[in-house]
Parts: sequence; C-alpha cells; structure tokens
Amino acid sequence: MKLHITFFALLFLLALPLSASAQLVNIESRRMQADSARFVFEGSISGSYTNNNSNTILQGRPSVTTQVRSADLRSKVFLLADYRLIRTNQSDITNSWLAHLRGNRRINERLTLEAFLQAQPDEVLAV
Repeated sequence: MKLHITFFALLFLLALPLSASAQLVNIESRRMQADSARFVFEGSISGSYTNNNSNTILQGRPSVTTQVRSADLRSKVFLLADYRLIRTNQSDITNSWLAHLRGNRRINERLTLEAFLQAQPDEVLAV
C-alpha cells in the first residue's frame, strides 16, 4: 500500500510542471546575507517627470526588500516587491510589478525546506 502512495505522489510531482506556467526571475542575486540580524529592510524609490512642448513622460520605480528571521535563526521569510511605471501623455510604455515571498526552515546542517510564491504581471505586455 505504501508503494502505491509513493508511486502516485511521484507521478503527481512529475506531471505538475506540465500543467503550470511560470516566468523566471533571478531572485538569488537579491537575497540578503545577514548572519545574525533578525530583521533587515532595504527600500528605494526613484522617479522623474519631463514636460517638453506638452509631451510628458512620468517614470517611477519603488522597490522594497525585507528579511525576517526567527529567534533561533533557523527559519527565514524573505519578501521582495518591485514596481515599474513609464507613462507618456498618450499611453503606458511600461506598467509592471513583481512580488516574491520566500520562506525556509533549516532542519539540520544538510537539509533545508524552502517554498515560495511569486506574481509578476505586466499590463502592457499582458503577461
């Protein structure tokens, strides 16, 4: 009986990528390396507005990255949020955002469980 459950679980895990769609982003370069800090926050915002003969361009990009660790430093939650907007007086050239939430738990020196959720819509490209 245990063999049947293991077989169907393995079959499900192998078939899962066939029914899912994704767009990959390199999150590893945005991870925060904080050895013993329990809370780390990084935020930035940039923008500009240009008006040239009644042709306007508005650009904005806020970004937030934060990491929270448990008291025993074995569990970690990582959040990344990024928004990009480039708008002219006629239309949006870019209007996209990214949200990434990742959590992990270190079981022992060799094993760490990790899971993540990610959303990355782009209204202009309809992605």
